[in-house]
Amino acid sequence: MRKLDSELGSELETSWIIHIYGSNRRLLCTLEDTHAYALFIGLLLGFILGLLMTRIVTHNVEQPARKLELNPKIVDVVPWQKIN
Repeated sequence: MRKLDSELGSELETSWIIHIYGSNRRLLCTLEDTHAYALFIGLLLGFILGLLMTRIVTHNVEQPARKLELNPKIVDVVPWQKIN
C-alpha cells in the first residue's frame, strides 16, 4: 500500500500542461505552467509599460501659452524718464 501511495504522490506533484489540438486531432501547441507564467508576466509588464509611455507622452504635450492680461493700473517706469 505504501508503494502505491508513493507512486501516486509523485504523479500528483507534477505540474499542469494544456495541449491544444486542431480539428484533425493534430497537436497544435502545448502550454506548460512555466510558459503560462512567463506569458502573463510579459503581458502585465507590457501593459504597465504602455500605461507609463501614454502618461509620459500626454504629459509632455505642449499646452497653448496663456495670454498675460496686464492690469491697466500698473505702469512701468524707467528711472531716467519723468512722470507727468
